Amino acid sequence: LGPRGWQVGGTSSQVMAEGMVETVNGVQGTSWTMDDVTRIGQEIIRKERQFNQAAGFTPAHDRLPEFMKYESLPPHNTTFDVPEEILDQVYAF
Repeated sequence: LGPRGWQVGGTSSQVMAEGMVETVNGVQGTSWTMDDVTRIGQEIIRKERQFNQAAGFTPAHDRLPEFMKYESLPPHNTTFDVPEEILDQVYAF
């Protein structure tokens, strides 16, 4: 989940995340909360980070390839334009 306040097309990441949780709950018959999803996501990131460190990866490897910032991705012709400062916040929980 993106940091609170980050926006995509005028919609906050919090609103989008809440909508996704509601959709999953409706389809799967679950009753997850945003806190549940956040906790699960953080645990996944922790385990992924532990695996990567054991495999010899460092924080310098936590970046996507440079071409993703300028090569458009069809069909919407978008690029990955998330600022480095926002990416750094992924592990700040």
